Amino acid sequence: NVGPLTNYEVLEALRSRPARPDSESKVCVLCFIRYRFILKYLQRTAAKNQTRKMVQDCAKAFESFDLSVAEVLNTINLRPRSEVEIYTVF
Repeated sequence: NVGPLTNYEVLEALRSRPARPDSESKVCVLCFIRYRFILKYLQRTAAKNQTRKMVQDCAKAFESFDLSVAEVLNTINLRPRSEVEIYTVF
């Protein structure tokens, strides 16, 4: 267990290990369908345009604030663009 992950980190993990159904079993096919669904979802989020450096820099910038890990992850994942959007995260 590595702890909580950002959407970017999950997307990179999925991209690095493409899933392919190894057999015709229903369980294997179901896992492949879930993998594809999650991958497509993440590719429609801010994670698609993020880089590892962007995520690290953002997390470092939040260190001076009294935020929980969940608040930092939500902010990185949602990438609010206005003050109003920031209020919806907290």
